[in-house]
Amino acid sequence: MRHLRQNRSTQHLIRALLAVALAILSVVGMGISTAEAGSVRYGVFDHATKVAFGSPNTTMFQNQYTVSADGRFGLIMQGDGNLVLYGPSPCGAFQPNICRGPYDYWSTNTGGQPGNRVVLQTDGNLVVYRPNNSVAWASNTGGSGVTQLSLTNKGSLSLKRPDGSVAKWLFSGLDICNSYVGFVGQMPNDSRLNTCSYGASPNGVYHLMQQQDGNLVLYGPANHVLWATGTAQQVIGDYSHRYAQMQYDGNFVVYDGNTPVWASNTAGFPEARLVLQDDGNLVIYSGSGQPVWSSNTGGQI
Repeated sequence: MRHLRQNRSTQHLIRALLAVALAILSVVGMGISTAEAGSVRYGVFDHATKVAFGSPNTTMFQNQYTVSADGRFGLIMQGDGNLVLYGPSPCGAFQPNICRGPYDYWSTNTGGQPGNRVVLQTDGNLVVYRPNNSVAWASNTGGSGVTQLSLTNKGSLSLKRPDGSVAKWLFSGLDICNSYVGFVGQMPNDSRLNTCSYGASPNGVYHLMQQQDGNLVLYGPANHVLWATGTAQQVIGDYSHRYAQMQYDGNFVVYDGNTPVWASNTAGFPEARLVLQDDGNLVIYSGSGQPVWSSNTGGQI
């Protein structure tokens, strides 16, 4: 737990100034040289070069990137050999203090192979090549008529034919939703965290966010990911509508419609309560005050 030594007025002033500064950064765009997010590499676009990429027979070499028209999403061939799509926070607008972008949404999972390059071939196949010209990853769209790699302002990444039809989706993109506080400290029984709503610890340091990608994530200071349910999904032309519910029976569940996709498996404690503590631990307490489940994140930063 953090022990703050500032008086309340000074602390509130600092938080207000920080919120204003971060809001300005979020409006400007990706903030590529000062990037922070749940699963971002700091300064991922530092010393990288913007290039034109996405038409047949074009190549991106390591530390080169291309961006969407509005500059909010960027596709970069990293120095480690991984091709990664970064974008703004999945936590929604108007909450600059939680999981600031750029955030990594999709990749070829080809890291650990420095010197890789990506090529959109004339046959329509998008291929990541190793330095020895062997194939590290491919979209397997050769012969499908692909003539364009498309990256939109919503972050959708796809391979398209000349008529605009999609031969293959790589990432479906995100609509913008507005974030809001669902609870502070304790989540009421039979209440929900819907998409872009979040719970906060009483000291305002830790946040439990139901993200646009369907993942329920616990963030700590500096937007570090402390714990997650691993329930992210891709939804074409929309955002995920998964939600987290603290049920009357004591079970904490992430639902996709009526289908549970993750659960704490704590049914049988009808008076249980979910608490996001000031030390960063997310705990379900029984009616008698005994912990029956936790994220085991107490004291983590």
